[in-house]
Amino acid sequence: MTEIILSIIIGAYNEERNIKRCLRSILDNTLSEIEVIVVDDGSTDETYNICTKIAEEDKRLRVIRKENGGVSSARNIGLKMAKGTYFAFIDGDDYVSPQMFEVMIDSLMQQNADICYCRCIKETLTGEVTWKSRKYKTPLVIGRDNVFKMVLSEKRTVGMGACGKIAKRSIQEENQIYFDEKLHWGEDGVFWCRYHVFAERMTLINECFYHCVLDGNNVTTISRLTPRQLTYVDACEQIVCLGNDTSKYFGYLAKAKYHESIGHMYIRTYIYNEENRLPDKLERGIKKYRWEFYSSPEVYFSVKCYYFIMLCSINLHIDAKWIFKLKSLKEIIAKKRK
Repeated sequence: MTEIILSIIIGAYNEERNIKRCLRSILDNTLSEIEVIVVDDGSTDETYNICTKIAEEDKRLRVIRKENGGVSSARNIGLKMAKGTYFAFIDGDDYVSPQMFEVMIDSLMQQNADICYCRCIKETLTGEVTWKSRKYKTPLVIGRDNVFKMVLSEKRTVGMGACGKIAKRSIQEENQIYFDEKLHWGEDGVFWCRYHVFAERMTLINECFYHCVLDGNNVTTISRLTPRQLTYVDACEQIVCLGNDTSKYFGYLAKAKYHESIGHMYIRTYIYNEENRLPDKLERGIKKYRWEFYSSPEVYFSVKCYYFIMLCSINLHIDAKWIFKLKSLKEIIAKKRK
C-alpha cells in the first residue's frame, strides 16, 4: 500500500457550484501520495452527490456526510480520520495550483520543519484577482523564537486563516489540537496558535499557490453582529491566554494583536451600522490592552494613528465615516505594509 504523505481535509456546505473544480485541482496535483477527506456538513444541494461520483473514479477521495454543525466540527472529523504524515485544510469553494503540495512538502522535508506557509490569492468567480498576500521578506526558514512573532505581529506577513498551510500531523495528534466548536469567528487563528506552541521550525514559500474564490456570498461589511460573530472576541481572548502561557513577550504581542483585531471589528461595525450601536461585548473588549497596542514596536505608527483617530472620533460622537474612507491615510498604511 502506498504511503500517504498528505491528508487534505475539506469541510463542505452547499458547494455544488465550486466543489468539482476544488477536487480536480487537488487530485491533479503533482504529488500523488495524498488522501482527500471531504466532510459534507449537511448540504442541501448536490455537493454530496458530486463528491461521491468523483470518489468512485479516484479512490484517494473519501466522502463523509454529517448533520450540519459548522466548519469546525467538519474539520475535526477530518483530522480524526486523517492518516497522512502531513495535513492541510482547503475550503470547498477554493482551489490550488498544480505544484502546491509537492513544493511545500519538499520544503518541509528539506528544512526538517513542522509547518509550511504559502501565499494566497483572492479572486472572483470570473478569475479576476482582487488581492494577493504580501511577499515574504523575512528569512524563509523561521526558528521557534520568531514563529510567534511572525504570527502575532501586526507587521506579520503570514495569514491566520485555516488554509494555505501544510503541517505535521504528529504534532496535532500528540497534543490533541482541534478546533473549538464553540467559536464561529476566529477559530482558525486559535487552532494555529495552539499548533505553533509546539512547532519548532516554519518555512515560507513565496508562491501564490492557494486561490480563495469570492463567490458573491462573502460578507465584506459588518452591520449588525450576531452572537456567532461575536465569538471572535472569545477567540482573541484565547490567543492572549496562549501567548501568556508561552512567554511574557508573546503574551504582550497577543494583547497588542487583540486590541488591533477588536478595534477593526469595532470600527467597521460602527461605520456600517446605521444606528451606530455597538454590542456590549465589543464595548468591553475595545477597552482592553490599549497600552500594549500603542506601545508595541510590532505595530506600524501609521496604524496606531489611524486607530487612535477613529476610536476618538467614535467616542466623541464625531462622524468618523470620512476618516474611514480617507484614501490618503489608507494608502499610507498599505504602503507601510508592503
